[in-house]
Amino acid sequence: MVQKTQSNEGTEAKRGPGRPRTRQDSATKPRAGAVVRGAEGAETERSEGAAPGAEGTTAPAATSLEVTLPRRRFSASFKLRIVREAEALGETPGGVGALLRREGIYSSHLAEWRKAAKAGLLVAGKQPKVGRPSKDGLSPTERRYERENARLRERLRQAELIIDVQKKVGALLGQLQHSEQPD
Repeated sequence: MVQKTQSNEGTEAKRGPGRPRTRQDSATKPRAGAVVRGAEGAETERSEGAAPGAEGTTAPAATSLEVTLPRRRFSASFKLRIVREAEALGETPGGVGALLRREGIYSSHLAEWRKAAKAGLLVAGKQPKVGRPSKDGLSPTERRYERENARLRERLRQAELIIDVQKKVGALLGQLQHSEQPD
């Protein structure tokens, strides 16, 4: 459940632990393709141009909507452009803040992108990996190859055991045939 608190700037929605970023406001019109959740928790996808309370939404007009927005992704060229613009505006009072507001990004984005640019990671194709690093240091592809390699080694071991057993059975049958034949 989303909790509301009053502040000097109006009503702010607080996220509970493990909750996705949401925008809680009955006056907010969800973007096309956004997932809309009504009071019952049912989900529908809102089509572009649909009016609030129109068919296709699950919440009545008086109920506030909870909209989950898709995660934004920024290209390396965009990040590099913003870092360069911020460097150029560094001496201008309020210039970096105006840039951040204009582009709709946070100062934490800029700080992270500056570090990446300094490390040379904002070159095309050299994006830093997103997410938690694996415990064994292997990529998912390498891990898949390791599992396949282990599976194939086990099959090879079984095949070698079967071949050894077949050789022994063949040798025993050969000995039995020689012992049954009269000399």
